Amino acid sequence: MSRKVSNDSLYKALGITSIFVLAIIAITFLPTNRIEAASLNKIFTFASTTESWAGNGGISTVDSYQSSVGNPAGALQSTISGRNKVNTTAGWLLSGLTWEDLGVPVGSTVNTVDGRYDWQCSEYTTGNSKSASGDLTITDSSDGNSTTIESGVTFGATTTWATRNASANINIPASLNTSNTSIKIKLLGSLLTGNSNSAFVTRQMDNISLIIDYSASPTPTPTPTPGPTTNQLKSIEQFISQESTVKIAGSTSSMGFNIDIAETSPIVKSAFIEIQGVSSPSAAQVIDVDVDGVGKISHSLDTSNNVNFRIIFDLNNYLSTKAPPNNYILNIKPVTASVSVLSAKLILTYQYSG
Repeated sequence: MSRKVSNDSLYKALGITSIFVLAIIAITFLPTNRIEAASLNKIFTFASTTESWAGNGGISTVDSYQSSVGNPAGALQSTISGRNKVNTTAGWLLSGLTWEDLGVPVGSTVNTVDGRYDWQCSEYTTGNSKSASGDLTITDSSDGNSTTIESGVTFGATTTWATRNASANINIPASLNTSNTSIKIKLLGSLLTGNSNSAFVTRQMDNISLIIDYSASPTPTPTPTPGPTTNQLKSIEQFISQESTVKIAGSTSSMGFNIDIAETSPIVKSAFIEIQGVSSPSAAQVIDVDVDGVGKISHSLDTSNNVNFRIIFDLNNYLSTKAPPNNYILNIKPVTASVSVLSAKLILTYQYSG
């Protein structure tokens, strides 16, 4: 009885790599940008216009733009007049904008804002000392989530120009801090008069400043562009098996083997099995060879004496129908005379992308 030597234990591979195309791929990896805080200073100077700010109006209050007064010239003015009048929201506001309109980059997060403004009371006739310079606040577009970034101060007489900057950086809540949030900026404060029909109080505002600290959105690490692939050839020799006993005429030696290619999407360019052995004398020795019972070829030998033989069995056509990776069985049958030291090996050349 024949003994089949283990295919795994006798497997050997000889890698002979032929490179069709050489490509030098140079890829520069850029470091991931850190998320760093940045700042900008948005100043409304009102040098020639209201810069889209609108008067908030209210009880007995007139809002106007003053081109000839300011710190320097150009200011927003609110005047309340009449006996015992009270307007707790007198002043000006800016609406219909986002942080991006103020210069914050798209995708950034606003962290803090330090607000300041200049103001003066230019007229104070029978006023009320509960009047105030005004609170500088930021709200959402619906007047919610109000955040005061500079508080006002009360006054009871005329004043000269002064700067309100008592508050430090004020944290902006999450409901307002994304760059595309619709916001309003308001500078509103109480204006009150005393007990006189001719009472009036005038307050002016200028140089509204917002120092905005924000975190820019991170710049993603660029994905390196892969270079061109190269087509490469590899040839392997794979031992299949060897019979340790004489195979008598009419008996078949079945040798199992597998083809397992590690590379992706290989293309077989050449495949054959080399069979060797020694044939006993015969007038007309014939050796049949097939794989998986398919494609049998009968090889005739001149063996008037003991002769070493070598048969090349082409495997190309069969691998096109049963492509690797796969398992196969090589069948060798001496028809008219016995053979000894029968052995076989696979020689395979394939192309792959590297």
